[in-house]
Amino acid sequence: MLDDPFETDAVGADIILRSSDNVDFYVLNALLCIGSKASFFAHLFADSKPSETHNDLPVVSLFEHSDLLRPVLKFCYPIDAPLLETIAEVKAVGEVMQKYCLDFALKRLQRTISKSALIKKEPLRLFALAVHNGWKELGEAAARCSLAFPLDQLMPIPELALITALDLAYLIEYHRECSRAMGTLVETRSPHSWGISMRWLGAQEATKKLLFRQAAWCSWCKCRLSYRIHIGETHGQGDVHNWATAFVETAVAQLIRKPSPDTVLNDVLLGNTIVQSIQECNSDAWKSIAYGQIQLLAHLLADQVEKLVSQVPLKIVWPVENSES
Repeated sequence: MLDDPFETDAVGADIILRSSDNVDFYVLNALLCIGSKASFFAHLFADSKPSETHNDLPVVSLFEHSDLLRPVLKFCYPIDAPLLETIAEVKAVGEVMQKYCLDFALKRLQRTISKSALIKKEPLRLFALAVHNGWKELGEAAARCSLAFPLDQLMPIPELALITALDLAYLIEYHRECSRAMGTLVETRSPHSWGISMRWLGAQEATKKLLFRQAAWCSWCKCRLSYRIHIGETHGQGDVHNWATAFVETAVAQLIRKPSPDTVLNDVLLGNTIVQSIQECNSDAWKSIAYGQIQLLAHLLADQVEKLVSQVPLKIVWPVENSES
């Protein structure tokens, strides 16, 4: 794909956008109008002729610097999305897109940032920025990513000045409801059953993938199994070493504070569990599969966390999208 499709020999270019620092961008106007009939560029010369031309193309002078226009225009084109590494870049690019009603590009920007490393690092700042600008897709993604950070560690950030106390209260309520949903992951059984219950975990997944078995003795180290995980609505069960129930209970305890799939997939938690499992089952056969089995259990738990969180609404009132976009 082209890194910069705006040179003088750009194929199909029918308009020149001139930046404030006099850099010319040769662009295809139709790509600027995708997804929005209200685009600034859709009606540029509907009632008048261009006041300036260059290389037989109309020239439109804009107030933005070329360093800002370039990523904005790249989001309009079917090429790789540009990398935005700071909140300031996201803010500047997004607000230019809003200014010129580049709805398709703005949606693409939100999708791109929602999958970026930046949203994992700065979810609260992006949440506030998105709420302020009415960017629903990015705002909801940022709220989900913020679940990886306990709100009792909330620090003052400048973007919070952009939103109302009610908006922040909705985010706090969202965290609280997601934390409450984590309580459905595990039921502690009576002391006589030496285990826990995970009704959401299908018996087929547990026995075929996780090698859970209803057996009093470990298949690998031949030690007696003193703990049990009850699975499925039909109360199937698998006998396990202590590490399995300890992992789930530790994960759920952490999820109450940080109800995010990332909490379950934390390297420290997984590493400690692998070490504990090998201490309890010191068999070469188990050592060879311990990492994969514990990763699988963690991902099954993380998938259920994602499912529960997806059912919790964020009650922010977003602006109605333009019906023409």
